[in-house]
Amino acid sequence: MNKTKMLKTAASLLSALAILPVLSGTAQAETTQGKQEESQTIMGGNYQSTDPTAYNYLPEGSDPFPNTADRSAFGSAQISGFGFTFQGHDFKVPVVNLEHAIKGKGGHIDSESASVTFTNGTLCNWRVDYQNRDENGIHATRKGATHNDCSLGHAHDAGFKNFDVKSNAECARLFVMGEFKGEQCHAIHP
Repeated sequence: MNKTKMLKTAASLLSALAILPVLSGTAQAETTQGKQEESQTIMGGNYQSTDPTAYNYLPEGSDPFPNTADRSAFGSAQISGFGFTFQGHDFKVPVVNLEHAIKGKGGHIDSESASVTFTNGTLCNWRVDYQNRDENGIHATRKGATHNDCSLGHAHDAGFKNFDVKSNAECARLFVMGEFKGEQCHAIHP
């Protein structure tokens, strides 16, 4: 093997080894405080369209009740592709399906969870928030824990259990690297 070919092979191996902790799920993301964020419930709020990292972000001109489905329900929304940088590596996710499941009766939710399915990509440092809202504003946002690892092809968020909601929409909202990427909503009619 000639020297140039050997150097290219060595460089490829070093690049693969550098990303191995990210792909194996052992890499840890830094948050603004340097630690993993915990789940929390934020009561109330109004929509805004300027800060995509905020819990109450809706893109300009968005319908507060997109892609709604009745409950107990399972729904899926396709989210356009996006890119992000994690631990110095650039990632691109071409298309994401956000799957949102609710089990409950009337205005009570027994369990709510979400999964993210994607091909040809890696998802790192993500979270799902669960938001109850109507045309007058936000009733509550159950902010999910940030998953500081990386996933290939599928990721699941266990969500929340045993709580009450008001009529209109209950939405699962995907955030990657702290930025809103898309949502799937169910219509709530107790």
